[in-house]
Amino acid sequence: MIVANSPSPLVTLLDPVSHIVLVTSLALYWVVFSLDKLADNEPWERNTRYYWRPLLSISLASVWALLSVLFLRLPPLGNPFMSHWLGGEGPQIYVALGLTFSLAIMIATFHTYISVLVFRVVCDISVRYPGQGRDAWRLKLVLMYCLLVSVVTCLGCILRLAIGLCLHWNSDTVHTDPLPFSMTRASIFYLGEMAATNIHLIILLILLSRSTRGPGDSSGGWYTPVSPVMYSTAPREEQLHLWDLAARTSPL
Repeated sequence: MIVANSPSPLVTLLDPVSHIVLVTSLALYWVVFSLDKLADNEPWERNTRYYWRPLLSISLASVWALLSVLFLRLPPLGNPFMSHWLGGEGPQIYVALGLTFSLAIMIATFHTYISVLVFRVVCDISVRYPGQGRDAWRLKLVLMYCLLVSVVTCLGCILRLAIGLCLHWNSDTVHTDPLPFSMTRASIFYLGEMAATNIHLIILLILLSRSTRGPGDSSGGWYTPVSPVMYSTAPREEQLHLWDLAARTSPL
């Protein structure tokens, strides 16, 4: 509605820019959440400086994606008949191709990286905490769910790049076959991707919620908070919770 009623064509950039912001936010969360389960230091030592390498890499990739969107979409906004893809072979079309394929490579690299992280954490939980029962299985479910949403999101990004290439390289048959390769079916996948990313945060809040045991309930719960005993040297048992598995000594 805002784009349709706005007199400025620059408002059409809100869709790709907002998508870049969404994907960047999800990628930062997935990487930090997975690396936190592999850390061996104390929880209060895992600050921004501890995760500076993946944070910097994802931030640079998002800036590269933003620059690519501006380079590819700004010329047609001022003149619909002007594009980097038109005019035959030249440096502009090679730059456009390089930006498109570089984005696809970065997306594939990120998904490979997050897949390795998730499977490392799942294997580490299975080996180090084999008898934790529901606690460990719930964490595995959260990690695999994040990996599933990562698959959907990365496929959606690559599908957008592929459709852009098909549309721009279809200048010869645009009048007889304006949407080749059944590209109209991509809207179904876009709808599923939009639904998956919109409910992702809500489902994570439910899966990561703390449920304590009731009075007199000895069956155990997902998380049992421990009230600190001030001015006492008596040892207290460490609790296994969702966001700090590495705080406990491995039984192996």
